[in-house]
Amino acid sequence: MGHEHPVYRQRSAQIEAFTLTEVIMAMTVFGLVIAGVMSVFIGTIKSMHASSDAIDVNLRSRFVQERLLYDLRAIRAVTAIDGEVDTSKIIAGDTTQGFTTFTATVDDYNGKNDAEITYSIIDDPSGKPLKVLQRWDKDKNTRKNVLINLKGGCFTFYKRDSSGQLAQIGSAPISETTAKTTTAIRFAFLPKDRGPLIPGKDDPSCSAVVQLRFPSYQE
Repeated sequence: MGHEHPVYRQRSAQIEAFTLTEVIMAMTVFGLVIAGVMSVFIGTIKSMHASSDAIDVNLRSRFVQERLLYDLRAIRAVTAIDGEVDTSKIIAGDTTQGFTTFTATVDDYNGKNDAEITYSIIDDPSGKPLKVLQRWDKDKNTRKNVLINLKGGCFTFYKRDSSGQLAQIGSAPISETTAKTTTAIRFAFLPKDRGPLIPGKDDPSCSAVVQLRFPSYQE
């Protein structure tokens, strides 16, 4: 009676162990659960990165608008307009004529002579297949990149007649006399990786129309 029967021990071991089929099924279920959890986790991380990028682009776009508004509102006269561009590639559904470069006399707010500033939307000097908004101060001979990583950008110029109506200034070549009739400027930029807030409805570009502070209403 002190010895356990060998057959009983063998049967007990068989009952307590898992079969190969059960192990495979358990591993499969566990793998599916882990894959589902990882899929949700990765999706959340991607969404966070996308939101962070969108916030960054919007902040940079706001900075550009504020920096441009500072200069555009101080313009005394637009003296040159050049570089025609198709605005429909920048603003969805737009059919107006835009330009990539303009020069203006700007109040420098320093009690001295006005500054002559040229804004240009050019190819990225680093070789990237993108555009850069560059600001050139002719008097100081300094060039600064105001905004980088652009897929496109343009300026549109308007003049206001004696009746108060805005009319777009025509296509190039634009003489200095015609350029000086500018009373309002619209700028539009299409930042890289910025999608519409509501797909199919919102435009991914950032734009604004600025009324100049020192306009001439002469035809």
